[in-house]
Amino acid sequence: MHVQIQNPFEIQIYLIGREYLKQALDKELIKYESYDNCLPLIEDIEKAQEIIDKLENKKWDRFSDVIIKKNNPLFLEIENIFHKGYKWCIHQCEYSSDIMLKKREELESIYPELI
Repeated sequence: MHVQIQNPFEIQIYLIGREYLKQALDKELIKYESYDNCLPLIEDIEKAQEIIDKLENKKWDRFSDVIIKKNNPLFLEIENIFHKGYKWCIHQCEYSSDIMLKKREELESIYPELI
């Protein structure tokens, strides 16, 4: 995750779900393998899915406010002047639907439809 402050009023927060999952798996002491842009092995796939499912119900405005309070030195000034916090919107969102297969042949059978 990283935070980009365009100006004190325009702030972007970037969160990569895969990296979020890796940190959560580390906290849970769940073993996994990471290769390039994927996680080809996760010891407890059900727990990993549970972790990712929680992202859908996360209170993103509260999460974002906490991040901004830590990263924007002018946050308190802005809040005092306008008597409001930030108004949040999702500028860009990518939803990934990953497929896990055990054998190469399984992938080969559906690959033409995927591309």
